[in-house]
Amino acid sequence: MDIGKKQEVEAKKKKNAENRKLIYSRAKQYAKEYEEQQKELIQLKHEAKLKGGFYVDPEVKLLFIIRIRGINAMHSKTR
Repeated sequence: MDIGKKQEVEAKKKKNAENRKLIYSRAKQYAKEYEEQQKELIQLKHEAKLKGGFYVDPEVKLLFIIRIRGINAMHSKTR
């Protein structure tokens, strides 16, 4: 019974180590992407300044949709 538990623990440790490596590599990739975006933003601002214009950041598009369900089938007093 002890041998089986030890093997389970070892397998779990090995799996966790692999997951940590994967998470670290993904985080490194995301950091690189964000750095590239920042560099591109600075470059665009610089180009606009040289041309005598302004650079306007693109705004995030966010949409909230709320559906009120069953309001037509309700009695007028409860509405």
